[in-house]
Amino acid sequence: MSVSEPHPGCDDPSGPASSPSTEAPADAPATSGEPLGLYAQAFEHCHEAIAITDARRCIVAVNRAFTTLTGHAAAAVAGQALLDRVAPRRRPELDASLCTALALNGTWQGELPGRRDDGSDCPLWLSLTEVRDATGTPQHCIAILLDISERKANEARIHYLAHFDALTGLPNRVLLHQRLARATARARRAGWKVAVLFLDLDRFKTVNDSLGHDAGDQLLTEVAGRLRRSVREEDTVARLGGDEFVIVVERLQRDMDVALIADKVLRVVGAPLTIAGHELRVSTSIGISLFPEPSADADALIRNADTAMYHAKQAGRDNFQFFSEDMNARVLARLTIENGLRHALERGEFAIYYQPQVALADARLTGLEALLRWHAADGTVVPPDRFVPIAEESGLIVPIGEWALREACRQARRWRDAGLATVPVALNLSAVQFHRAEIATVLHDALWESGLEPRHIALEVTESTLMDADVAAATLEQLHELGVALAIDDFGTGYSNLGYLKRFPIDRLKIDRSFVRDIVTDPNDAAIVCAVIRLAHTLGLRVVAEGVETVEQLDFLRRQGCDEAQGYLFSPPLPEAAVTALLQDGGFGPQAR
Repeated sequence: MSVSEPHPGCDDPSGPASSPSTEAPADAPATSGEPLGLYAQAFEHCHEAIAITDARRCIVAVNRAFTTLTGHAAAAVAGQALLDRVAPRRRPELDASLCTALALNGTWQGELPGRRDDGSDCPLWLSLTEVRDATGTPQHCIAILLDISERKANEARIHYLAHFDALTGLPNRVLLHQRLARATARARRAGWKVAVLFLDLDRFKTVNDSLGHDAGDQLLTEVAGRLRRSVREEDTVARLGGDEFVIVVERLQRDMDVALIADKVLRVVGAPLTIAGHELRVSTSIGISLFPEPSADADALIRNADTAMYHAKQAGRDNFQFFSEDMNARVLARLTIENGLRHALERGEFAIYYQPQVALADARLTGLEALLRWHAADGTVVPPDRFVPIAEESGLIVPIGEWALREACRQARRWRDAGLATVPVALNLSAVQFHRAEIATVLHDALWESGLEPRHIALEVTESTLMDADVAAATLEQLHELGVALAIDDFGTGYSNLGYLKRFPIDRLKIDRSFVRDIVTDPNDAAIVCAVIRLAHTLGLRVVAEGVETVEQLDFLRRQGCDEAQGYLFSPPLPEAAVTALLQDGGFGPQAR
């Protein structure tokens, strides 16, 4: 048989022919004159599974142990290819290597994914030896098969104990390092972040000392389960030993995300649990390090997270700390704001202030821009530029914005019911509100609930919100059909595409304060403002200038024909009571006239 030939099949005419037989007879006489009978008995009663094949590795005979191991009766497999019966899934790839090894050495051995007659799997160790005649031509093969199921189970057990914690079933330190190394390698290629959270249970020794080590083990097992359930399946939760755990979180885009995860872990671990008949509340201290900063290797990430964990202990336990103090302060401040935002609505901490918009021709009040203000529970006033971006990132701007819209409609209705001159109230829509919320439905409901006519509401959107022109056009058309006025806010600072001025059903343009600020001294700003005013008027749109603070700015805008303005020259944003007084008075003083 040539080594280069494909594996020979049982119907291959090449090679010596042989007649398939079943098991050798067990009652052959065992006398010194008849050694073949002795050999047959040895073959039949051998504890190892043995199969004799012809040169083409088609079965000639099998012993009882073969039938016991594989479930194949002798008569059923006679004349069939050995590999087809014991390892059918591997035959295509094994035939070539078998041919090569047998041709060179006359032997082959290796592990096979065996298959029994009933379809069950059985890992096997196969040893093949060729029997050749005096000329060296292969005549038969002797195949010995060993069931290595127990050995494989032991290997799996050893591997498990080497990589997993025996008490909790979590990955241990060895597997943690392997997974963290792979996670950082993936993050380096993909450009995302990896976070390492190092956890140490607070006062765990007290539980061990007071309730015993069995209770302590039960507590560790319960905490391990809670940690697994608090993160994604792709993340790793490991136990380093004692009461120390590590969580590896992959595919992070923002530092804020890991802060939210850590906050969740604190709450999940801290929930009450019953151990040995006692209700316990366990807290944990968490240290956090991030890849690719401040370090790039697994050991440093764990070490830095460990260091940060001790800072959490020193800060009073039951909290988390970032390894970088600057990052820690920044992220904690953002998390404090986000947590506060989640409760601000139900606590009634938001208020709407209104900044007047004034006609430059006669100082007549033409509108009020509604501006959100947050008076936090601790008495501090959180500036909008601090909480609005966080509300947008977290999606909280949607319920907050809906509240603001409904409240502005209710307030405008109260002014109308009081017999005061009603001017349109303008509200800003963030991109998140515009694209995620059913804003037309929300507006319709707010108008219906308050009984306010649509002409008393105006909505302002920024240029960046309108980048997806098709979606924006559809939404703006729905709002326009309700009868509200529409404005482009901060015009010129974003994605300026003059085409949408003709396509979208807008009523006015608002010039951003950044252009107004230096309008008297900067020729470029002056030129931009003049161009916007001319463009808007050509298209039949009104122009509102923001951030007007000086008489010189006001005079310049008047000369250029700007329609309206707002800013501290006229009035700062005012609370409801002050706006009521303003509506009753109706003036802004001589400098505005």
